[in-house]
Amino acid sequence: MESDKEREAPLFDLSRSLGDLSKDRAFIATLVEVFRQDLEKEKAKLAEALRTMKADEIRNSAHSLKNSATSFGAPGATDAARKLETAAKMKEYEALPDLAGEVIMKFDELSRALEESLKDS
Repeated sequence: MESDKEREAPLFDLSRSLGDLSKDRAFIATLVEVFRQDLEKEKAKLAEALRTMKADEIRNSAHSLKNSATSFGAPGATDAARKLETAAKMKEYEALPDLAGEVIMKFDELSRALEESLKDS
């Protein structure tokens, strides 16, 4: 469950994570497109790993997603992926489906927000 602080925090902070590069809209558009393409691939890998309950593959997908979210300064998505990565590492099989669902929700939300931010500029 989200705290009040998490609900108030922005989904991402490009200026914090990318510094001066955050002002280069063409660069950001390319970054967002690569992120969205990679996200779809990672979601497919994660779904297959969950179907077969391969904890190492779940951990690898969560780790990749965590790194992507960190690049955008997205604390909610980063935290969700970190929790999934940890649970997979600890082989907490019962927790994995719910945590993966949270990851997918946070990353889909981030993807939409990034896309919207490009329209606003």
